[in-house]
Amino acid sequence: MSSISKHLFVVLCAMVFLVGALAGCGAPGGKDAGDGRAAQGKAELIPINLGCIQTTGSVLYFVALEEGFFKDEGLDASLHFFTNAGEGINALIAGKLDIGAFGTAPPLNFIARGQDIVMFGGHAGEGHAVVAMPEKAAGLKTLKDYRGKNVATVRMATGDIVWRYGLKNAGIDWRKDLTIKELESPSAVLEAVRSGSVDAGVIWSPYRTMAEDRGMKIVLQSGQVPGMEGHTCCRQITMKGYMEKNPDIALKFMRAIIRAYDFFKTNKEKTMEDIAKYIQIDMRVIEIETYGPYINDSPEPNAKAISHFWDAMREIGYIESDIDIKDHINVDVFKKALDELIREYPGNTNYQELQAQFEQNRL
Repeated sequence: MSSISKHLFVVLCAMVFLVGALAGCGAPGGKDAGDGRAAQGKAELIPINLGCIQTTGSVLYFVALEEGFFKDEGLDASLHFFTNAGEGINALIAGKLDIGAFGTAPPLNFIARGQDIVMFGGHAGEGHAVVAMPEKAAGLKTLKDYRGKNVATVRMATGDIVWRYGLKNAGIDWRKDLTIKELESPSAVLEAVRSGSVDAGVIWSPYRTMAEDRGMKIVLQSGQVPGMEGHTCCRQITMKGYMEKNPDIALKFMRAIIRAYDFFKTNKEKTMEDIAKYIQIDMRVIEIETYGPYINDSPEPNAKAISHFWDAMREIGYIESDIDIKDHINVDVFKKALDELIREYPGNTNYQELQAQFEQNRL
């Protein structure tokens, strides 16, 4: 080898060593300096599988996806839709989902059967209703009027439990005093109501407004049931094992959901556009079912309402369990995520509103 060649070889070796050394001199954890949440490449995002029902009540997921909040927090989120809550929770138990939002009644029912599910955040509240054709709606003015009637529901739907709770408190035995037909979906319930095979049906948003557009009448909003005003609907749930192994992922997820809530509260038109990408219905229906009365979308866990719902399910005999439901409610993730965001955005009134809700709803 000539002296020139030897010189070039030495220079190249030195350059290779220098590049390698510089590659290992980044900020701790391989992230840029600053708040630790600099933009991350696709390959660096943490995959997370989310599940929900395809409804306007899943607005926080839609916004977090479309507005990039999941990616901002370092998550590569994949969203999976299910026809009913039972299917979704079974997927969660099987490890096909990491986190899901599937009512309040369904996860509580699974917990009562021994599943190690933890509820750690909010998603939607109220949003269910009983509907009937006009000629039959006239005879359903009070909960006492359901005696002897045929009513269609979706098994384990939150609104179904709220309605049965109302019946029990009105002196109606839902096992003996009427006929309940459990169907697979709200669409099937609406068809049963329309065809006249049942007197009424229990459905959820956006099917409430869709039912009215098809000539049906809302005879009872779930939030109007005495003792269930402001009840929870879908909650953020995961398996305890997943939460214990992935606390950082759960925190990132919750930050994204809280940020989506802030966007939802301050950007109505864009939020509706985000929903429309996932639910092919009229924008008027989206607006009513997202920003109208008897619906409340919030990431706040509302632990007090979850506990009340658990007691209600036991009171009506829907479940039998001596489990302490507090062992299946985790509010720490939400609190930590919200505290971080309030420090970062101290003037954000939506975050301050969530903090006030949280303090009011703690057990």
